[in-house]
Amino acid sequence: MKRSEVKGVMVHLKVKDLAVSGQFFRSIGMETVEGPIPGDLYLTDGTFMLSLSTSDNISVGVVYLCNDPQELAASYPGLSVLHPGKGPDRMSARDASGTCLTFLACPDFSQKPLKGSAIGLCGNFFELSLETDRFEETISFWEKAGYQVIYGKPEEENWVTLSDEWIKVGVYRRGTVDHPFRTPALTYFEKDMKDRIKLVKELGVPISYELESPCKTGITDAVLESPAGYHMFLFTA
Repeated sequence: MKRSEVKGVMVHLKVKDLAVSGQFFRSIGMETVEGPIPGDLYLTDGTFMLSLSTSDNISVGVVYLCNDPQELAASYPGLSVLHPGKGPDRMSARDASGTCLTFLACPDFSQKPLKGSAIGLCGNFFELSLETDRFEETISFWEKAGYQVIYGKPEEENWVTLSDEWIKVGVYRRGTVDHPFRTPALTYFEKDMKDRIKLVKELGVPISYELESPCKTGITDAVLESPAGYHMFLFTA
C-alpha cells in the first residue's frame, strides 16, 4: 500500500483475554493508544500499532485503515481472493501461510502519527514474520498487495523480507529456522539486543527460547511468548 492510499496500518492479533494480553505487552514497554473499534485494545511501541481483540470480526494479520475498502480493493486487481469480510465495512484475503490482509473502513478515525522511535524494551519493530509450506505462493500474495522484496532472493534462498510504504513482512519456508516459530510473529533486531534480553528477564517476562553466542558471552537471541501464544523474536543485529 502507498502512504496516500490508506490512513494507517496495524498488526491485528486475536487473544483470549484483553486484560492479560494488554498487561503482557505493557510489561515490555508498549503504550495504549486510541483505535477504530470500540472494545478492542490498541497499543504501540513507538514504531508500529498493535490491535488486540477477543472477537473474530477481524482476522489475524495486517489491517489497513481506509475510507472505502471496496474502492481500495479495486486498486489491486491481482488480489482476486479479496472478498467481503465479516462485516460490510471490510474486505479481506488470506495468504498461503494463513495470515490475513484486511481493508477496514474507518472514515471517522485518524491514526495519530507514531513517534517513529522505540519506546518498548524490544527496540525497533522490524517485520511481521510468517512461516509457510507454500513459500512462492505466499510471496506472490504480498507482491500483489503492492509489496516488494527488499531482502533475500526467493529463487535462491528460503526467506525474503517484503515491504510497502507502511510495514515489512518476512516470509520463511517452513524448516528454514531452528528456533520455535508460530505464525505470525513480531520480529525485532537491535545491536544491543543482548542487554535488552537481560533486562526483559530481570523484569520477569517469560522467555520461551534462548540462543547463546558462539563465543559463550551470553544470550544474544530470544523468543518471547505472549499469553495468547504469539511469538516475539528478539534478535541481535
